[in-house]
Amino acid sequence: MKRVVSGLCAAAIAAQAPALAASDRVQCERLLGSGRPGLYLAAGDDLAPVAGAARYIASGRLFYLVADSGGRAFRVSRATVWHVRTQTTGNAGEADEAFVSRDAVTTECSGGKPLPSFGPSGRFVSLPRYLDHHAASAAAQKYDAPLGADFHFVVSDPTQRVACAGRTDDPRTLGRDLRQVYGFEGVARSDGLLARSTQTSRALASAAPVYSGLSSELAYVAAGEPACFGFTMPMPTRSSLIGQIFPFLRGGPAGWQPQRTEIEIQTIPQGARLRSIALSWSN
Repeated sequence: MKRVVSGLCAAAIAAQAPALAASDRVQCERLLGSGRPGLYLAAGDDLAPVAGAARYIASGRLFYLVADSGGRAFRVSRATVWHVRTQTTGNAGEADEAFVSRDAVTTECSGGKPLPSFGPSGRFVSLPRYLDHHAASAAAQKYDAPLGADFHFVVSDPTQRVACAGRTDDPRTLGRDLRQVYGFEGVARSDGLLARSTQTSRALASAAPVYSGLSSELAYVAAGEPACFGFTMPMPTRSSLIGQIFPFLRGGPAGWQPQRTEIEIQTIPQGARLRSIALSWSN
């Protein structure tokens, strides 16, 4: 039953992927026409700027229109990748997974074919897997094949003479170690669902923020397209048995209320930090 349901969901998501990517491009063209860089929330036909606080809309999508050095919206002259990391506090308990996503895009380095990407169940990755793949050093890294193939990908590195000689999970391409780009601040490894019954809650042991939702997304923008990308609304990433059996039930369950989201945007290659944004949510 689990295999049948997951298979049906994966097929539905795969069929939707090109349309979703096209929808992002439409919204980004709208934003480019506005000429006002910044963060936006799209819900239905509405596309509104967001600054500091917003009403949480589970079916919405966030967009960021990048500014050039003169503060103007622009089109990229070469293919560019942005990494978006979010950390959200809320009422769903402490996250022990990360939502990891990248569209099945066709890039300048993919040989004319769409890149493989995670299906619905694969997008929720346990923190040990995620953090081990993105460790600070090669000696500490435990390479994860699905993350390497369905999330990360080959890119051109302007510092290299040969095209398509970099990777989004190569520190040499990033100009920084993997943890600096992909790590979650203040979040340590968790052994997951089965270990929680024997662990003392970090909420009781520390005054540090307890994050209910963690996400890591890569957005690819081809040359000539607006310097703009969409990313997922905050969702809880605490594992549960029902969520593991029925992955399509994950994300924004009834009663979920995020409180505050920290958004970190970085440019790849060279891992330059573009923007840090904090949002408070209301219902």
